[in-house]
Formats: sequence, structure tokens, C-alpha cells
Amino acid sequence: MLETTKKVLLLDDEPAILDTHADLFKLILGYEIKTETNSIRAIDYIKKNQVDLLVFDVEMPGLNGLEMLPLLTPRPKLLMVTGYASYVVPGYLDDVDYCLTKPLLIPHLIKALSVIFKEEPQSSKVLRPKLVIKDKETHVELILAPDEISVIESARNDIYIYLIDGSKYTQRKTLEKMYDHLPKDRFVRIHRSFIIHIDNLITFNTKSYKIQMRGYRGSIGITDIYRESFLALYKRFQ
Repeated sequence: MLETTKKVLLLDDEPAILDTHADLFKLILGYEIKTETNSIRAIDYIKKNQVDLLVFDVEMPGLNGLEMLPLLTPRPKLLMVTGYASYVVPGYLDDVDYCLTKPLLIPHLIKALSVIFKEEPQSSKVLRPKLVIKDKETHVELILAPDEISVIESARNDIYIYLIDGSKYTQRKTLEKMYDHLPKDRFVRIHRSFIIHIDNLITFNTKSYKIQMRGYRGSIGITDIYRESFLALYKRFQ
């Protein structure tokens, strides 16, 4: 472990969000991550362990994120993460070092960390993950950058991976397992059978909620259960 490694505690009552935020930090060199879903346990952990940065949600059951702050001893650096724009005002920001709105994105997180720790932003700190794909039909092994992928479609026990150049590969894997290995600041699930890369979106019909993607023929409908998460990521890139 690097001597300069900073200890980060991620606090959110939603495990899925914690996993997403942890995945983002894993792409940045120099941070050791612990997660927690309860404010009281987080306060106790900070009392007994070194924590350089607390990344916390505001809306928490019981003791919320802002109510927790006066009880922190010692007080680490504070990055507030919220889905509510009403909290991003000077009255609240006076108590924290930085604030970001959900969903977290790598460029915004890099900037926040550089401000909090008074460092120059270093894009070289971001790891560029690669995905190893072994095509079921040809048995060819490919090493892909996530940005080469446009659409991933579920097909029973397999998945179809559509690249931006129009090529298609089949892998023996579930959609859920594949999603675990994808950066959540770019990929989003829009249907029980589809995951897309938001950068490769061509058109979005706001009336029919159908989209077209690079390298994929035809349109894909966004189902109700996934619309909120899609729109949250979509709006970040408009």
C-alpha cells in the first residue's frame, strides 16, 4: 500500500449507492475505502480509526448527515453527496469541504478530491479499466476498453455485447455479472434486458422513451422502473 494512501469512509443507507461510489474510488489511485450504512456506527468508527475523508449522504434514517457533523471527533474532511439541489446552498456548504450531487461522476469526483486535499487535479491517477471478453461463438479473446461498448443485451444465459463499430460478441455471462464490472458513471441499465453506455446515445425520444445507440440497429425502450436512473445520468451529459 502507498504511504500516501488516504482513508475514506463512505456513508449511505442504500447499499447499491455505496457499491457504486466504492467502484468509482477504486478507479482512482491512492484511496482505501470502507463503507457504512448507519450514521451512529460511522461516528463510532471515526472515533476509533483514522479517516481522512467522510463521503456522506444527507438524507439518512435516524440521525441524518448534517445532524451527525457536530458529533464527529476527530473531524475528517467532508464531502457531502446529495440528490437534493436544495442542500447545495451556502448555509449548508459552510459546514463541509465540498458538495456533489448524485450520481457521482469521475471528473467531478477528481475535482472535488483535488480541492479537498489541496492537490492539482491529476487525470493520470484514474485507472483505465479493461474488460476481457471471450466470444462464445469464435472463442476469440478480446481486451476492450469500456468506452468501446455501446449496448449489452441479455439473451437467456448469455449476453450480446455490441461495440460502437457495429460488431457483436456473445459471452456466457448474466447481465447482472457484467454490470458489476462496468463503470457506473457511464453505464446504466434501462431495461431488464439492456445496459447502455450513455456516451454512445444517438437519440432519445422523450415521449416514447425510446433511444437509439451507436453500433446497434433499431431502438430500445426504457422501462418505467429504470427511467429515473437513466434520466439522472442523461441530464449530466446535456
